[in-house]
Amino acid sequence: MKAFDLKIFQRFWRLLQIYWLSEEKWLALSMLLALIMVSICVNNYTVQVSIPLGDITSALAAQDWDRFWQALLKFLSWNLIAIPIMSLSTYIRDQLALNWRRVLTHKFLGKYFTNRAFYKVNQIQAIDNPDQRISQDINDLVTESMLFLVIFMDSVFQLIGFSRLLWSISNILVICLVIYAGISTVIATGVFGRALVRLNFEQTKREANFRFGLLRIRDYGESIAFDHGEAEELEYLKQTFRPVLRNINAIINWWVGLKLFDTSHDLVSKILPSIIMAPLILGGQFEVGVLTQSNIAFNRMMGS
Repeated sequence: MKAFDLKIFQRFWRLLQIYWLSEEKWLALSMLLALIMVSICVNNYTVQVSIPLGDITSALAAQDWDRFWQALLKFLSWNLIAIPIMSLSTYIRDQLALNWRRVLTHKFLGKYFTNRAFYKVNQIQAIDNPDQRISQDINDLVTESMLFLVIFMDSVFQLIGFSRLLWSISNILVICLVIYAGISTVIATGVFGRALVRLNFEQTKREANFRFGLLRIRDYGESIAFDHGEAEELEYLKQTFRPVLRNINAIINWWVGLKLFDTSHDLVSKILPSIIMAPLILGGQFEVGVLTQSNIAFNRMMGS
C-alpha cells in the first residue's frame, strides 16, 4: 500500500463524480442534507440525555425523590424522541449507499461491455479479477465511504456538543482529554491502523487469487480430468492458499496487539475523569452527579 497522495485523491474524486454529479445528484444531495440534519439531532440528544443522568445520580445521593422522578421522566422523554430518529438515520444512510452502488455498478457494467472490454481486459496482467472489482470493490467503496462520512459527521457534532458541556464543568478535563486523545490517536492510527490497512488490502487480493484458482478448476475440469492433472492442480491451489493463511495470521497478531492497546486505553479513559473530579466533588464544589456527566462527555469526546 502506498501512502496517500494527490493521485489517489484524484482517482477517488473521479469515482465520486459518477454518482454525485449524475442525473440523480439532487436526490443524492437532498438525502445527504437529511442525513446531516438527523445526525445533528441524534448528537444533540446524546448531549442532553447526559444531564438528567447526572441529576439522577445526584438525586439518589441526596435522597431527593422528587428530583429523582423528574430527572428519570426527562431521561425517558429524550429517549422516546431519539429512538425513531436513530432508526431514520440508519434508513437514510443505507438507502443513499444503495442508490450510490446501483449507479456505479450500472456505469461500470456499461464500460465492461463496451467495445468488448470484458475480453480485452483479461489480456492485461495489471488488472486482476475484474469481476471482483465490479461486484465487491464497488460495494466496499460505497459502504466504507458512507461509514466514514457518518463517523466523521457524528464525531464533529459530538466534539462541538460535549466540548461545551465538559468545558463548563472543568477546563482541566478538556486539556487532559486533548493531550491524551492526541497521543492515543497517533499510536492507534500510526502503528496499528497503518499495518492493518495494508494487511486487509493484501488479504482481498490473496483471497481473490485463491477464488480464481478454484473457478479455474470448474472451467477446465474436463481437460484436467483427461490429462490426469489433479495432483498438479491440487498443489497449485495449496500454494495459492498458503499466502492467504499467512496474511490472516499477521492480521490476527496485529488485532491482538490493538485489542491490548484498546483495553488499556479504555481503562485509563474511564478512571481519568474520576481522578481529576474527585478533589472538586469531595471539596463540595460539585454534586456527585457531575461525575456521571463528566464521564459521559469525556468518553464521547475521546471516541470522537
